[in-house]
Amino acid sequence: MELLKIYIRRLSTRGFTFIEVIVVIALIAIIAQVTLASDISFYQKKTFNDEVNSLYLLVMRARIASMHNVCFGIPCVDGKSHGVHIEIDRYVLFQGSDFSGRDVTEDEIVILSSSVSLTSSGDVVFKQLSGNTNEQIVTVTDSAGRVAQILISEEGRLEKQ
Repeated sequence: MELLKIYIRRLSTRGFTFIEVIVVIALIAIIAQVTLASDISFYQKKTFNDEVNSLYLLVMRARIASMHNVCFGIPCVDGKSHGVHIEIDRYVLFQGSDFSGRDVTEDEIVILSSSVSLTSSGDVVFKQLSGNTNEQIVTVTDSAGRVAQILISEEGRLEKQ
């Protein structure tokens, strides 16, 4: 019994062993790794959703500008069509009946995040006053495998999926 008391007293005065410190550090590292991984995943999802929403709103702006016969720049009297030109790493809100004949000074260029890419069957150009266009699907993908689509009907209605 006396030996047990001496052994317990020696243990209580020695502090932590090397193994105990390593175990605590390993547990902290595991918790930090799990937290960091979930934060990165949240950030990537947020970035993806922001890119999809930004494109959706820009296409909507082009449609509204066409329907209201808006025209920017000088000289401009009778309004113009508006559209969105889509490339893999950026998209451009433009004024004019097509991208090649547009008024370059009125372009609004949006560069995508490096983890996001776009595919489309062509430019989305809305007709003046009616807002009609060719039916299209714009697909947004990211490096994590997320996929979203913006469906554009012939009447110019937009739908996110």
